[in-house]
Amino acid sequence: MTHATAPALVANQTPKPFGTLSGVYLRPGRLSDVDALYGLAEQTGPGFTSLVTDRDLLASRLAVAEESFASHQLTNSYADYILIAEKPYSGEVVGCSTIKAADGPRPDFLNYHLERAVDGTATHLLATDALADAAEVGSLFAAPSARGTGAGRLLAQGRYMLMAANPDRFPPMVMAELRGLGSDEDEPALWKCLGQKLYKMSFATADEKVGSGDTAFMIEGTPRTPIPLTDLSMEAIAALGACHPDGEPALRLLRREGFEDIDIVDLFDGGLIVATPVKNLRTLKESQRLSISPAAHLTNTERLLISNDRVHDFRCTIADVAVEGDKILAPATVLSCLNLTAGDNARVMTP
Repeated sequence: MTHATAPALVANQTPKPFGTLSGVYLRPGRLSDVDALYGLAEQTGPGFTSLVTDRDLLASRLAVAEESFASHQLTNSYADYILIAEKPYSGEVVGCSTIKAADGPRPDFLNYHLERAVDGTATHLLATDALADAAEVGSLFAAPSARGTGAGRLLAQGRYMLMAANPDRFPPMVMAELRGLGSDEDEPALWKCLGQKLYKMSFATADEKVGSGDTAFMIEGTPRTPIPLTDLSMEAIAALGACHPDGEPALRLLRREGFEDIDIVDLFDGGLIVATPVKNLRTLKESQRLSISPAAHLTNTERLLISNDRVHDFRCTIADVAVEGDKILAPATVLSCLNLTAGDNARVMTP
């Protein structure tokens, strides 16, 4: 299962502040976004299975997203928080990212654990559902029209601002899958020597099935006994725990947020999977919840990530604001963008 990442997501990119024509803000996805989300899906290219060009499937996900944001807590049902990046003046949808979560393990969620000898050498692959009950961040895509505006970074970090608004909605762990080596080829090396034998289908067919929610073949075809690495090709072994060059910028941001390698790799292409306890996320530890007030003329401003710290009508952007003691001073346009009024609480942190 592969997850592409917008090429413009650059770890050291400085986002432009809200209030410029190129500025963007995040809001919850809603059913009326189906055409815009479909348009984004058409731009993603091969390998982006988490955002498919299937209008009915996208509509179903957006319906779940509406319910997820409206709910007051994480329920036994599956939650899919889809964040939409929108330009504030034109209303153009220019990107998306997601957090998936559920109260309890997902029965169809399998990966491989790298089993190691005493000296640390990897020796076997063993199917595992250790992350089946973790939240997952993914589906990050910034449209070409938004690249260079910092939309990619906002889409990445905005997810953690949402989690900070109500951490109890999410499981204790959060994970992310990185695009593996060869995931943009017809058949990645691991699939050629393992997946094809196990599942009796092409990589493209398997990816399509997963994208549409059909994962029964994984449960039925994945062995529960250790698979010796000696059964794999040298190319497949080299791909285990590796990250596609296009995913390196995203990986740097994930590591900066606190994600770590855990010796678990993707079932299809062997790509790197990273994870961290939600409580250890940099955003949860470093962000501040302060009162906000409008100000017309600001001095000593900082470019900060800022949200309204609410889930049901979540808003997040990057703006030049001033922090004075326990108060945020911001242009009135920023308060309007965030659906805030004077005296409300907002959450801020350095991007």
